Amino acid sequence: MRQIAILAAAALLAAGCGVKREYLEVRRQLDYLEQSQRDLAARTARVDSSSRIHADILYTIQADVAQLATGLARRLDAADQRAEDLGARGRPSAAGGDSASAPARPDDPKRLYDAAYLDVVRGSYQLAIAGFREFLKLYPTHPLADNARYWIGECFYAQKQFLAALDEFRATVADYPGQDKEPAARYKSGLCLAELGKKDEARREWQELVKRYPKSPEARLAGVRLAE
Repeated sequence: MRQIAILAAAALLAAGCGVKREYLEVRRQLDYLEQSQRDLAARTARVDSSSRIHADILYTIQADVAQLATGLARRLDAADQRAEDLGARGRPSAAGGDSASAPARPDDPKRLYDAAYLDVVRGSYQLAIAGFREFLKLYPTHPLADNARYWIGECFYAQKQFLAALDEFRATVADYPGQDKEPAARYKSGLCLAELGKKDEARREWQELVKRYPKSPEARLAGVRLAE
């Protein structure tokens, strides 16, 4: 009987430690993203009109960081709630419960994607490209596949490799038509074409964007470029 009690206590301690570790990890990532948002806002404010390349990628990163931070905040709330539930019940969750309580697999696609995205935020573009390519290799049909392809293009664009970036943006449009990154990919394709001196093609790309997605934020940005 005593041995059973000891084993039960050990199991409870292990479960509690696992929840605590997940809570701290999510809290760390969320803090990092919040600081990144503040840093990016400050950097964006300092960018002058001659630095549009950096302004464009910072604008896109800020939007995605906000979305990622929201997801991490939900994970943080879930971990916090599970910690409270564990303390209240005095035992680990029963098998077959909420799938969120299951430990993440080492090959968790969302973690792989998030790690590559954080490399973008840090400016580690080569690491980000490698991470996103690995993600696409392992999970070509994942809902975030279009985002991964798009961000490879952004990494090349940030390094002024406009031809390579254009290939990735066009692949985003061709391989994932109608998905959420298509407007952004079309807009950035136009920017790449403009940087490559292909002004007429850039104009046509932006006109097509405005035609297809007139209510998108990228269509408004394209309208500004067309007016210029």
